[in-house]
Amino acid sequence: MPRYRFLHRRRYIGLLAGLITCVDFMSTASVVTASAHIRGGLHAAPEDFLWLLSAYAASGTTMILLLERFTRLMRFRTLLTGCLAVFVAGALLSSVSTSFGMLVLARVIQGIGGGPLFSGSRIMLQQVLRPEQRGRQLRLFMLGLFGCMALVPWLTGVLVQACNWQAVFVMQATFGTLVLLLCWRLLPKEAHLPRAAGNIDWLALLALSLGVLLLLHTVQDYRYTRLSPTLVLTGSAALLLLIYVGRHLLVHDDPWLHVRRVVSRRYLAGLGFYAFYYLLNGAISFLAPQYLQAGEGFNIATTGLILSTSGVCTALALPVYYRLAPWMTDRRKVIAAGFALCALTLVWLSASATGATPADALFPVFALKGLFPLLTVIQVAGLTFREIPHQDFIHAYAFKNVMRQIAITAGSGIGNLFWLDALASNHTALVAKLDGFNPLMVEGGYVDSAASLAGLAGMVERQAVLLSADQVFIWLALLCGVGLVAVLWQKTLR
Repeated sequence: MPRYRFLHRRRYIGLLAGLITCVDFMSTASVVTASAHIRGGLHAAPEDFLWLLSAYAASGTTMILLLERFTRLMRFRTLLTGCLAVFVAGALLSSVSTSFGMLVLARVIQGIGGGPLFSGSRIMLQQVLRPEQRGRQLRLFMLGLFGCMALVPWLTGVLVQACNWQAVFVMQATFGTLVLLLCWRLLPKEAHLPRAAGNIDWLALLALSLGVLLLLHTVQDYRYTRLSPTLVLTGSAALLLLIYVGRHLLVHDDPWLHVRRVVSRRYLAGLGFYAFYYLLNGAISFLAPQYLQAGEGFNIATTGLILSTSGVCTALALPVYYRLAPWMTDRRKVIAAGFALCALTLVWLSASATGATPADALFPVFALKGLFPLLTVIQVAGLTFREIPHQDFIHAYAFKNVMRQIAITAGSGIGNLFWLDALASNHTALVAKLDGFNPLMVEGGYVDSAASLAGLAGMVERQAVLLSADQVFIWLALLCGVGLVAVLWQKTLR
């Protein structure tokens, strides 16, 4: 009987691993979807809001690098349930935060618990399953992850619309608790021989956290300070800290991450395309809710429903992809098709930025975008780790997810930088064209009262948003074109 229960637990371990990863993913996705309401609730400026993303990324990155040390000391079941417990505690603290500083601190705690979940669950599948079992469980992993994530934007919108911004973190805490209970009940108690954790250089860990945080904010604050002495000093400090950490990893006898073991031409090429994808996806994910709410005037519930269309399409297309995958020989062409498809959806979105586009007209656009992850990041994942030895997988995957955390947050910051620049430029140009003596303005009654002027200001603001969306989406489409050319030009990943 115990043997049967052990086998039964492993039967759907991939699905459970997907749910564990979803806890990490939803932490960022739901916060980005509700960004306007969170900023409004705490009276935070757009540039301050980015601290909620970078604080999570910086603490999460540090914990990912410590993952190999933790696996020496404890089973994956203990490790993952412990991380989930810390994440839930951070989410609960976020839900009762009364100031922006308190919320940033809570996000640091969330990152400590949530950061290692993706790497830990995926590495668990690699370590506890036999090679012939991994294929089926990895398919279940992706179904669990994408199927669960499909509902996150919609559920975020419904809860915030019905309650307030704190509902975002209550949702995260509730889901995290449910997954924690499932982990404790269903994850197998794999055999484990505890080993010494080795020397943990806490100074290097602190340098890594500060370096990542300063680097992200150097990028994000560029719009406001340009090349000011403070920005140059901050950027230089970030680079020096990261160089120190890099040297530590190369010369240490027992580093957290064995860079020398995993560096290969294929792996580095894969990391490059991973970074490009996550930068692009981070920018799109950050900008789409801004455009839908401020430009088209949708409430957050409708915005969440539109955004969830992409996730639903991804989840529904996965079984079809599994059927077709054996016939996909040259994966370069598949990845290139993904970038072309993303460029098409961005151009479509740019053309749809009219201020009068109904939600029904946007569902097909976001449904098409749902194929982007299948055609790009899943292909890159299958190619990048093909030559990594089993014993080094934990280092390779941890390093990839460190890059993922940084790239997503940097993408959001860069997207926000271009968005605010375009918004300020378009707003200034529109205001310059206003003339109180223009007969059209006089006859339209725009200068008759304070209410009329307020209405005019609202029209100008909305038009600036629409013009900015048109421009930024075209810029992102051009970046997709760069990715398309790069993937066809290179010969390493195929």
